Amino acid sequence: MTLADLFLIFVVAAIAYAVWHHLEVSRIARYHAAKRCEQSDLVLLDQSVILEAMKLRRSNSALFAFERSYKFEFSTVGDARYRGQVVMLGKRLQHVGLQPYKIN
Repeated sequence: MTLADLFLIFVVAAIAYAVWHHLEVSRIARYHAAKRCEQSDLVLLDQSVILEAMKLRRSNSALFAFERSYKFEFSTVGDARYRGQVVMLGKRLQHVGLQPYKIN
């Protein structure tokens, strides 16, 4: 095994870890969006969150962490779609915001 082979293995492992970590953070963001919708008697539409932006930020637990903003859509009774946003810093929830919506 050469040094080039070891480097290639390291690169593939780093990419696999980055993808796995991103999927885990997305799952956590989806959980928080669903929880907020459930607490407010709303319906999370499409059962998904979509990555909107990703920035490098200072963190309290580490020197730097990725701040990810996810968007999702929700409804009160299915008549209109409203937008929401989940902001995560690393694996920690920073904010869940909901667009103003009509109460029935």
